[in-house]
Amino acid sequence: MAMGGGELSRALAALAAEDLPGVLAEARADARERARDKLADALEAALLEAVVAQAEPEEGDGCYVFGVVRAGSVEAPSGAELVGEGGLSAVVRRVPLAEYGEEALRANLNDIAWLEDAARRHEAVLEGLLQETTVIPLRLCTIYHDDDAVRAMLAGEQAALTEALGRLEGHTEWGVKAFSDRAAVAAGARPDGDDSQGEGQAYLAGRRAEARARDLVTATVEAAHERLSGIAQVALANPLQRKELTGRSDDMALNGVYLVADERAAELEAEVERCAAEAPPGVSFELTGPWPPYNFVGRSVEAAR
Repeated sequence: MAMGGGELSRALAALAAEDLPGVLAEARADARERARDKLADALEAALLEAVVAQAEPEEGDGCYVFGVVRAGSVEAPSGAELVGEGGLSAVVRRVPLAEYGEEALRANLNDIAWLEDAARRHEAVLEGLLQETTVIPLRLCTIYHDDDAVRAMLAGEQAALTEALGRLEGHTEWGVKAFSDRAAVAAGARPDGDDSQGEGQAYLAGRRAEARARDLVTATVEAAHERLSGIAQVALANPLQRKELTGRSDDMALNGVYLVADERAAELEAEVERCAAEAPPGVSFELTGPWPPYNFVGRSVEAAR
């Protein structure tokens, strides 16, 4: 005998009422499990933060290594000392591990003011060394635990360091950057009479001028880099930097670095001046240096804290 619509509804409601306690119990159990997982994750994060916050700062001093020179080629700069091994010397300054230990250094490198001050001091030492001898610069804040760790580095890297010192002797690094003002270059690339056209034609003419400007800037900096490379022992085109890093309103078009023999430095400077004089309106060149040869060492010493 078939059920009517009302009887079916009543039967389903009765079944739902019977199952409701079980469904609620299962849902409650699932909710507790999910809540327990979330609480466990939150507690783990809180515990890790507490451990980091309460960690004892490292005690004692470490060795901040600025660079490596040939043994006997230079006296230690003020406030620094030389740690030698196998014909090589590391230029070292004692620094407190409470500030330069692994955890403290990680925090300090995120402090812009601290980082800028550290970079200035690092560059000042290296530039002073560069005036006296050939130096292999190490990266900013290269820290070793003690003198023995520094000597172990010198011994382990002796062949590569000695080769680099020989290759870099009598050479320094120079940087040449080119910048382009897009609007100025495009204005110079627009043929006479374009402004008198209709709105649509003027728009297309502007787009063509922009394309010509891009091609003109590319051709200009490529030609300059080739000319400068002919003077250098080795030349590299590094990645272009954003405006936030250059602090300029125009766009970087060349970020070249050049390892140049000291006797050809004046020739490089004169060539940069010629490149600037021959550049189209809106393109400028900037020469920096001499620098320690960061880009031409061909190796990297890892800190062993």
